Amino acid sequence: MNQTTEESKIKQILEKYIEGWTKSNAELLKSIWDTTHESVTYLPVEYRDVLVGNEAIQVYYDQTIGEFPVADMTPKQVLIDIFDDVAHLYCSMDMLLKKDGSESMMNPRLSFVLKRKGDRWLVIHYSESLLYESEE
Repeated sequence: MNQTTEESKIKQILEKYIEGWTKSNAELLKSIWDTTHESVTYLPVEYRDVLVGNEAIQVYYDQTIGEFPVADMTPKQVLIDIFDDVAHLYCSMDMLLKKDGSESMMNPRLSFVLKRKGDRWLVIHYSESLLYESEE
């Protein structure tokens, strides 16, 4: 296993994720998931509970893609750790949202767990969070 090659393949998953959101392409977002893994999980920042299973995740993308008009995404602090056939990808993200003529920034922290399937890497868990900032 060439570490640099594997990290490059994993970064391609992040690039597809970004492209899926910025081009409002639910099918591209769905393509990064391991559809054979029964217990895939997704914890979106706007949900209280985790989504479990491929069907729940696919429905989420179909319903949400138009609600989050992402104009731009810039990853920061990308960290990758590979453990044989499992890997972890972390990054923070600057997300520019545009809706109804207004703009807003969102800065989630993203965490992906990926599993190697042959020569590809696919997501089996994804979680996002926002930093809590007190008003002191």
